[in-house]
Amino acid sequence: MDKELRVKNKKSQQEIVGFMIIIVIVVIVGVIFLGIYLRGDKQIVKDDAELRNFLTSSLRYTSECYKDNEPNYRTLEDLAIDCYQNNGRTTCLNGTSCSVLNSTYNWLLARLWPSGKDRPIKYSKMTFEYARNSSDYSGNKFMTIKQGNETGCLSVKSAEQALSLEEGNILVNIEICKGS
Repeated sequence: MDKELRVKNKKSQQEIVGFMIIIVIVVIVGVIFLGIYLRGDKQIVKDDAELRNFLTSSLRYTSECYKDNEPNYRTLEDLAIDCYQNNGRTTCLNGTSCSVLNSTYNWLLARLWPSGKDRPIKYSKMTFEYARNSSDYSGNKFMTIKQGNETGCLSVKSAEQALSLEEGNILVNIEICKGS
């Protein structure tokens, strides 16, 4: 009888160990699926009103670059067009049209949406891209301004605006990523 009890106890212990292994496997698979769920499917807003308004007003913002004489300052739209058309060769008091455009937007982004690892905004990015027609934006970027990095990004807001040229368009795009 003692032998039967020992066999029964051993069998019960094996069943409990097997059940615990199954529970551990289920928990690990659940944690993996939860991680995939939380990391994927960022909330994306393509045409955010706040960012669209920022683009509209910032392109009319006057820079530290002037046209002919000091009171005639150039807008950021003028600088973007000039940066593309003249490859940034137009000089301003503080550098070329491209460098002034870059530094001004870096300053604006840092003031309005400071980004970083320990901030609610994880990154902000602006791109300037040329195309002959409105459906031909295929990576012909001539300037990218980026602050922060994409780690921890949960939702993305973006907006874009086209600047008309005689021979095509410049598409200005802004993207802001919020984290946890």
